[in-house]
Amino acid sequence: MGQGVGKLLMWRMISAHQVRTFFRQDSSLLKNFIALGLVQATNFIIPVITFPYLVRVIGPEKFGVISYGLTILMYFITFADYGFNLSATRLVALHHENRKELSRLFSSVMTTKFLLLLLSVLLMASLCGFVTRFREESFTYLLGMLYVLGNVLMPVWFFQGMEQMKYITYMNLVAKIALLILLFAVVREPQDYVYVLALYGIANVISGIYSIRVALLRYQLQFRFPTLQSVWEQLQDGWHIFSSSLSVVLTNNVNVLVLGFFVSNIAIGYYSIAEKIILVLWTVMGLFSQAIYPSVCRLAQTSHQQFRRFIWKVCFPFIGAISVVSVLLYVLAEPIVQVITGNIQAETVRILRIVSVVPLIVCLNIPAYQTLLAYNYKKYYAAIFNGSAVLNLIVCPLLVYFMGAVGAAVSMVVVQLVVTLALHATIEFKLKQFSLVS
Repeated sequence: MGQGVGKLLMWRMISAHQVRTFFRQDSSLLKNFIALGLVQATNFIIPVITFPYLVRVIGPEKFGVISYGLTILMYFITFADYGFNLSATRLVALHHENRKELSRLFSSVMTTKFLLLLLSVLLMASLCGFVTRFREESFTYLLGMLYVLGNVLMPVWFFQGMEQMKYITYMNLVAKIALLILLFAVVREPQDYVYVLALYGIANVISGIYSIRVALLRYQLQFRFPTLQSVWEQLQDGWHIFSSSLSVVLTNNVNVLVLGFFVSNIAIGYYSIAEKIILVLWTVMGLFSQAIYPSVCRLAQTSHQQFRRFIWKVCFPFIGAISVVSVLLYVLAEPIVQVITGNIQAETVRILRIVSVVPLIVCLNIPAYQTLLAYNYKKYYAAIFNGSAVLNLIVCPLLVYFMGAVGAAVSMVVVQLVVTLALHATIEFKLKQFSLVS
């Protein structure tokens, strides 16, 4: 036990010289991190500009409507993605030198995503026709399906598997700049809130069309309509990831849906403001995870010792940075809320301070869940996140009933803590041969 802890401490005490040497040995990873840095910068700067603008122009109540719509659309995006950002990425990483196999993968995955998009559109149309809450904002929500289309068009999974994060950077820049221009040009009055979801979609559609063109030309891919068998194989391969991804979305987004049953739109708006601040950091962590995932998958095929060293060398400094940010969020919650909304909203400040610890908790689970996926233990990964979704569906309504929007914040912290502990416990007790500490 003491020896294992000693090894862990040794791996964590990384000098600047070791980091430089490590990146010299893997220049592609360095390039990916540089690209990731640019993506992080735009993902941070653009919301910082647009988020306060939207809150001030359309007001907290309509911002609550938009947040509710984004929550719904995230379910459709997750359905259309079907976990391909992890399952297909792994296949691309393993076959990155086989152009014929890459063409087959690209064709089958993109076709499957479009079929799932079609089903999503039909379901949204049904909801707008038969459910009162959707019918009242049907124009907003139907236009919002462009957001789902944009995400379907963006083959992030392909470029991630090829370890060409620079193309993801280009896509991200195109989408974010287009969104910035469109929001400032179109959303000028409170009633313009109906166009916000569509503008998110149009920006992604522009970026997605560009990225598909790059993928086809740069890697000389040949698109051919796949057989139903190929589509079915993709659905089977991605099932565990999809179910766990859906559970993640349920865990992260069901709180807004639950609030819709108990509180007003303005209360949803107050909660959503704090949640969106956290999601900016969550996006950064997601991009970090995407950047290292292909390397993790390949190292898992060679040596677990090398795998473990890589995980800690790369993850530990990142965890330290997120820890600092979480502390700053708590300390500076009041001025942050004031900058975004134009005034100090006590409820939003209180919620932000509660959820400020969430980025650190989530960041701590990255080494564990990447280990499970790299070694293809998708069933454990799925079971944990499916369980977290069930837990949230039980805990969140109870806490919201007694505590209002604050209860949703407490539920987020509790569920994420359980997920992180469960992931690490699974590796250390069920899969000891893949331990991260010994």
